[in-house]
Amino acid sequence: MGAQVVEQMPLDRVYTRLRVGPSGRGAPDPPDKAPRKGDKHTALGEPGEPGEHDLELADVLRDQRHAVLIGDPGSGKTTFLRFAAQVLARAQLPDRPELAAEHLGLAGAPPFPVFVPLSRFAEFLADPAHPDAAWPPEAPEHFLRYLDFALRGHSFGLPEGYLRRRVEAGGCLLLLDGLDEVPGALRPRVARIVERLVIENPRANRHLLTCRTRAYEGSTRLAALPSFRLAPFEPAQVARFVAAWSRALFRVPPFDPGEGALRRAEDYRRTLQEAIDAHPNVGPLTESPLMLTMLAVVHWNRKRLPEQRVELYEAAVDYLLESRKEQSPFPATLRREALQAMALTMFEDAEGVQRSLGRRDAAVAVAPVLAVTVGEAEVFLEAESLHSGLLVSRTGGEFEFWHLTFQEYLAAVELARGDDPWRTLALRLFDDRWGEVVLLFAGWLRWRQGPRPVKRFIERVLATGADLAGKARAVGLLGRVLKDVRPFGGDPAVGTGYEAALAETLALFTPGGPEVEERIRVEVGEALGQAGDPRLEAQNRVALPGGRFLMGAQKDAPQAPGYDSEADSDEAPVHAVTLSPFSVGRYPVTVAEFRRFVEAGERGYLDPRRWAPEGWAWREKEGLLAPGFWEQQLPHPNRPVVEVSWYEADAYCRWVAGRLPTEAEWEYTARGAEGRKFPWGGDAPGARHANFANGGGVATPVGIYPRGATPEGIFDLAGNVWEWCADWFAQPYASGDLTDPAGPAQLAPRVVRGGSFYNVPTALRGASRFRVLSNHWRDFLGFRVVWGSVPGLD
Repeated sequence: MGAQVVEQMPLDRVYTRLRVGPSGRGAPDPPDKAPRKGDKHTALGEPGEPGEHDLELADVLRDQRHAVLIGDPGSGKTTFLRFAAQVLARAQLPDRPELAAEHLGLAGAPPFPVFVPLSRFAEFLADPAHPDAAWPPEAPEHFLRYLDFALRGHSFGLPEGYLRRRVEAGGCLLLLDGLDEVPGALRPRVARIVERLVIENPRANRHLLTCRTRAYEGSTRLAALPSFRLAPFEPAQVARFVAAWSRALFRVPPFDPGEGALRRAEDYRRTLQEAIDAHPNVGPLTESPLMLTMLAVVHWNRKRLPEQRVELYEAAVDYLLESRKEQSPFPATLRREALQAMALTMFEDAEGVQRSLGRRDAAVAVAPVLAVTVGEAEVFLEAESLHSGLLVSRTGGEFEFWHLTFQEYLAAVELARGDDPWRTLALRLFDDRWGEVVLLFAGWLRWRQGPRPVKRFIERVLATGADLAGKARAVGLLGRVLKDVRPFGGDPAVGTGYEAALAETLALFTPGGPEVEERIRVEVGEALGQAGDPRLEAQNRVALPGGRFLMGAQKDAPQAPGYDSEADSDEAPVHAVTLSPFSVGRYPVTVAEFRRFVEAGERGYLDPRRWAPEGWAWREKEGLLAPGFWEQQLPHPNRPVVEVSWYEADAYCRWVAGRLPTEAEWEYTARGAEGRKFPWGGDAPGARHANFANGGGVATPVGIYPRGATPEGIFDLAGNVWEWCADWFAQPYASGDLTDPAGPAQLAPRVVRGGSFYNVPTALRGASRFRVLSNHWRDFLGFRVVWGSVPGLD
């Protein structure tokens, strides 16, 4: 901070407690798919503080023996693990055991911390020098072998096998950092090994694993561990950080502070806080602990704050290099170019993206830039690791960037300044480990070179779409890019063909549009979700006239009304119903829509006025903050929200001034006045009609089966997810029965309709019905909204 040597701030002096957002219901259902209650948590926070429905991360560590911590770059995942490791290491001292309870909420004997970067573990697994054929690929023995190997690289004087024995004896907290930094091919294997560590001896040790949000899906997910999403810093946390930062900066001691230092710290705190509050574009940057830290450093050095993400990274890198120029014989510009070359080399490695480089490999990368020998380059790297704050040296002679964000940014700048960046990017555009590099590359182009280079980049990305699926994938990537570059002003997508490509992908989901196979429709739908699905921005209510229709089906009398050879007994008797006009959602409620309800907090999901009294009592008893597996749903905003109970669906409907459909309204919507067998007519369901028969194993984005829509253009009434109705389940049924059941409400089932991705074709019939208890939630349970008064019935 302007000094001749790096200033070290004690972490516990400036550390600001992190919070995790709604985590859903904890671990997944057991194999029999029986619904289960969620883990109970108490809402924490200061009265009136925004986001008081979030949880303190330390409380998650206290309440959960095993957990996955998910967050975006710079959200504080690794810092928390290092903080926990530091606290627990100090707590091992005879006179400091209280630290574990004070800082981490861990009562009793403090666990022994074992911090493991999972990228190092993956390197061990991939190295032929460590043969592992004697054990199954997912055996926990591989992890224990790695501990033996890692210990041999240190000079702590510990006996061989010490860490293995500590872990096998139990009482440890395994802090497993950076699952996303494991190469893609190895990532599922590492996830399964960790999962086996937990499953085979769940009470022996605690486990806390971190992963970036975008990488934690599919085979990377650990089904045996509940996961929690780091919440963005809120204004109250920013204020606490700024106050702690200012006190540490002016050396205000924690006890008996001197009046002069305290006054200077308070004056600076006010100056920094006012600078943050005054910039409209700075607010979003303060949501990330890493970005907030860099803002504080840059403000101290420059007395002003940058307003865009790439400008902040640039200012931080520039400051870190310039402020240490006295310690290096090389000018700051040349040092930066050398580090850029090293960063890009790590991303372009033949074996995949590397988080660290060996001493010689790193020296080989930077020597040509510096025009020095490899040996002299090694000396340069060692000096940079001591002085710049960008590079750190690890035991074993390896170098890595202090934070992955700096590696990503420097690699992006090196690409942008190169002669032919497209040659490098073309094969890696859709690799998730390159995702931040691609976004930062486009952002740097827009900031430093204006809209024209970004326009050319957009055109080249669009040209990768050789087929419709490829074009949709390009649209999805460019949607994220445009979110980053449009705040600079103007729209570089104009005239590139982006809007036409977007329209072409949307045409796939229009009845009568192009016919493509189901796999492509799913890919296109997922890509639209990443870009911001424009279909969900439209007014998606469809007005229906109501009227008189025959409800139900029967299979006993072929000549009688409502005959269906596949009908179940609970679909009878066939009876006439008269409905008032009403409007219905074109799609089931999506994750993006329900997210607004959750994030509204005490004005939404946590507002008791939105809930039926028994629903609110259930939510309070279970301590629920969001639907089940909420953090796993968030990366798929245009899928139907699932894992919702009837109570939650009912509360959301009230929040949007609607309600759940009665069973009669739902069947009328699906079958029409003419009594269609399926929403689209009488043809048997196929891959073009619906998501069913466990074809994909998960819910798919809404509205991607246009041939399955009703004539009015209402989608997904068959397959994908069962949909809650307002009625209690009765047999023989009395449609529109909304009165309380005779017995306990918690034991009386509600009606669900439409079938799901699990079900066989007969469940997709418009008359098919099923029953589920109101407090159950599953990965195939969703809902849609209707608006209008409750109809009269015949």
